[in-house]
Amino acid sequence: MIATLEWQQKPVTDDVRAAAGSAGRDAEAHVAGRLRALFDADIDAQATTPLSILRDAVSFPTAVLRQAGADAVRRDMYAVEAFPDDEFALTPASLADVSEDLVELGIRWGAAKAWAHKERHGS
Repeated sequence: MIATLEWQQKPVTDDVRAAAGSAGRDAEAHVAGRLRALFDADIDAQATTPLSILRDAVSFPTAVLRQAGADAVRRDMYAVEAFPDDEFALTPASLADVSEDLVELGIRWGAAKAWAHKERHGS
């Protein structure tokens, strides 16, 4: 049996479009600034990851969807516990969910950080 979902489509107003555009620009600036700070920081001061920064950015479209009156989506227990403020299930599980182009970059960043940490602190 195949389950289907019926979506109640709500009209997208000019206000919602404007809010979405503004949120996109704000998210871009937020992510770029946080990634720049992460990559510029000493490895021992890097307390987050690029994926975590991208995950935090879902707050921007979430705010627009809330303001527009969008309906929350059903999420599994893990998603609810791990990302309680993401009622629209926007949080990427991996860098591949954002772009396949980010996968290799993420692996390289992690490997370089691990190598630098090992060089500095030993095994």
